[in-house]
Amino acid sequence: MFFSRYQLAASLDACDGLPEEWSRNSCYGGVFMENISSATPESRDLSPTDFHYPCDKLATKYRGECYVMQTSRMTEMGLGSERIFQECEKAGAFSEQCELSLGRDLANDVRLGNSRGTAQKCELATGKSRRACRRGVIYALVDNTWDGRYALPFCATFSQEADQTACLKLSAQYLADTFEKSPAEQPRRWPRQC
Repeated sequence: MFFSRYQLAASLDACDGLPEEWSRNSCYGGVFMENISSATPESRDLSPTDFHYPCDKLATKYRGECYVMQTSRMTEMGLGSERIFQECEKAGAFSEQCELSLGRDLANDVRLGNSRGTAQKCELATGKSRRACRRGVIYALVDNTWDGRYALPFCATFSQEADQTACLKLSAQYLADTFEKSPAEQPRRWPRQC
């Protein structure tokens, strides 16, 4: 983005030149992250009124990675979690990426000590949307610490036991699969609630 002088299409075209899908998707994600969080906001390619722009105007191959960042823009535009869930549903085939994005954004509140408030926001949704939000929070928390110090207390704050259990299992699985944490290296008990 910097070298293309914040030309979104040119930056995505440059990413297309990478040989592996993982590299291309990572590059797309970096382009969209920089477009939303640029230190020079006037350079960004965003709409003042369209909550889905630029995602809704891009080729399909870019939309998933675009929606993984789009809720940060929706929040910047003044939307709360309930309305963001509604907008994510409008993303169609990319609604899950959008809901994961919301969870990632909400993870910041957990690190600031508001685990229950974050769980309540995920609880605004049901079914796949709630699961995606919860997963977005967990992945962001574990990715930043490589352990369960924030994720496990967050799981304990869900009001329903089924959500607590699913959250804990996903946290343990993510720690095992991504960070190769054996069961012995993971906490045996849930920490006290934050």
